Amino acid sequence: MAALFTLSLTTFSTFFLGNHPELANDTLPVSRFVEEVLPPDGKILVYNKILPSMAFNTKLITTSIDAGDKSLKRETLFEEDSKWQNYLMDVTSEEIKNNEFFVGSVLVVKQKERIDSQLEAWSDHYSKKKLVNNWIVYYN
Repeated sequence: MAALFTLSLTTFSTFFLGNHPELANDTLPVSRFVEEVLPPDGKILVYNKILPSMAFNTKLITTSIDAGDKSLKRETLFEEDSKWQNYLMDVTSEEIKNNEFFVGSVLVVKQKERIDSQLEAWSDHYSKKKLVNNWIVYYN
């Protein structure tokens, strides 16, 4: 009986979540959209989250902008060098304050993220935005 229940649950959940990717927090549709709108040699910026699935799906490196989310705190004990710091930027970084930083980029923000004045100012760098599976993609 337990095996039948497990098999039924697995089959049902696979079908259900496959047809409702927003419930599974699937970033594949977001990744596909980003690939469509990202300029050649553009960069993917992710606000206050780390999205390894975005890097995996697009085969492009993403840069996370740390605004305090605890998921961005990472163990660096086994890092061989400091290259990872190039892809994790603090929200107060001087580089981000330069408007040129956003040229040729796409900004991905979780829909539930608190919109602060900093994020609102950054969104002004983009002429378009689209909601894809609970993620807002800002682009030009």
